[in-house]
Order: sequence, then structure tokens, then C-alpha cells
Amino acid sequence: MEEQKRIAKCDKCGEVTPVTYKTDEIHDNIEHVYAECQECGAKITVFYTNAEIRGLLMQQEALTKDIDKKQSQYKVKKRNENAKKLRKLMAELMAKEAVAN
Repeated sequence: MEEQKRIAKCDKCGEVTPVTYKTDEIHDNIEHVYAECQECGAKITVFYTNAEIRGLLMQQEALTKDIDKKQSQYKVKKRNENAKKLRKLMAELMAKEAVAN
């Protein structure tokens, strides 16, 4: 199965660019995950993470691999709960960092 290439539209120049994730640690164990516009070099924010979010992302990856091998109602429920928590935490951190920057 061929992996889909991700693209993003640059907020600065409006060009569409392939996404290659890059990470900068900005402060207090907070990481800024972004793509860099190939046209103008601007950083396109994908999300921010902290230790809790990175831990949940690792759990999600492990649960997804397990679910792909064998469906388990518990694991599906756990993955969905983690996804909901991740969305909430990431939105909160994105809002906090947007105000700080």
C-alpha cells in the first residue's frame, strides 16, 4: 500500500508544499512540530506537544498496531478515548502557545 504524501498550504505565501515534519524544542519540554514551506521558508505549524501528549501519541501508535493485527473492543475503546484526550490537550496547548508567541 502506497503512503499518501501530505501537503499543507503556507499561511505566508499561499503556496502548497509537501509536508516534512520538523521539530524545535521551544521551552519547558514543549516541542513545536511544523513543516517548512519550500517556496518562502516559513514555518507551518502542525501542532505543539509536551511530555503528556508525546506519551499519548506513543500509546496511540501501539494501540493502532495491535488493532490492525486483531480487533479488540477494549483496544478500540482505549484508542478512541486517547484520541479524544489528545485532541483536547493539543488544542489547549496550541491556544496557549499562540498567545505566548
